[in-house]
Amino acid sequence: MESDDKQSVMESHETGFHRPMRLKNKNNLTSKNKNKKNTNKNPIKTKKMKVEISNILKERLSKINDKVSNFILDNLNAPETCLKSNRPQYLDFDGNLVTYIGSSKKKENPWNCSTRQGTKAVRVLRKVFTDNFINTNLDQRDIENFVSSWDASQNDTCRIVVYKGWDILKAFNYTDKINIKKFQASCANFKQHKDKRGNNWDEPMVKWFYFYIFNENISVPCVIEDGVIKARTVLFTGEQTKDDHEFKKGETYTLLNGVYSEGSEKYKHILYNWAKERDYFIREWLNGNLSLAGYKLNYKTFPPVDSMYGNFTKGVISTSYNGQSLYKFKQNGGNHKGKNLG
Repeated sequence: MESDDKQSVMESHETGFHRPMRLKNKNNLTSKNKNKKNTNKNPIKTKKMKVEISNILKERLSKINDKVSNFILDNLNAPETCLKSNRPQYLDFDGNLVTYIGSSKKKENPWNCSTRQGTKAVRVLRKVFTDNFINTNLDQRDIENFVSSWDASQNDTCRIVVYKGWDILKAFNYTDKINIKKFQASCANFKQHKDKRGNNWDEPMVKWFYFYIFNENISVPCVIEDGVIKARTVLFTGEQTKDDHEFKKGETYTLLNGVYSEGSEKYKHILYNWAKERDYFIREWLNGNLSLAGYKLNYKTFPPVDSMYGNFTKGVISTSYNGQSLYKFKQNGGNHKGKNLG
């Protein structure tokens, strides 16, 4: 089964942590008459902040919800020692660039004045905050992730399709949906041997993927652009079997277990953003271990399931090192060339 999920491919929020989303202010006001009160499309809060930003920009940063975007939103009223004295003001977003004003002596509406300038979102960070404050709280990887997430949030050429059942094979190039020469190498890719990358991986067999195909709580979302799969991940959903840090026994969680893609980080972050909007957990940023129940594990061979472990008696899969690694696992005398179903 294939479902086309076109919701919020252009929107985002970081970490796989199960954190509440910031509230959105949907009450922005607009008016053609600039002389009336409250005609500003970006009404200013009663309490004046040291750095004023529009509701539009605030909402976009809130949806990205990563370390850098939260750093910006949490420090709009930071001590003056953390802010540059000549920092830009009245930050807004025009659909492409972050716009702002430097200093203006004209009595104009600052949100609509003629002196507004534009720049890339990441550059605003160093225009507003001191280098010392940034370097104390963020590292280069945080900034790179923000750039990728911001770029992904503006993408309007991609859609996300979620594959289930037999359609899952499409995500692994069974029907030539991937440009295998550009796609990240994986022993789960069909027809990869034609690329002659020098890897001694066997060509996958359909029965390897029965674990994915016949478990209804497994799906494979893909980013598709111009009819080509640009990125894929595997989602696992189930009831948590034990308390572990932020994960509570009896609660249902969904895990995004890793992303394979073409070279651009943009495609990976489209999936990350999509998952975070749905409060799914991302493997790279787990705070604790997931142990999810409700899985059929009566197979003799398994696909290359990255870093997941199985308790075959209880039908539980886990991110922790408990149980048997499912990566190309063979049980009950099975082999990858023989019968799969137990």
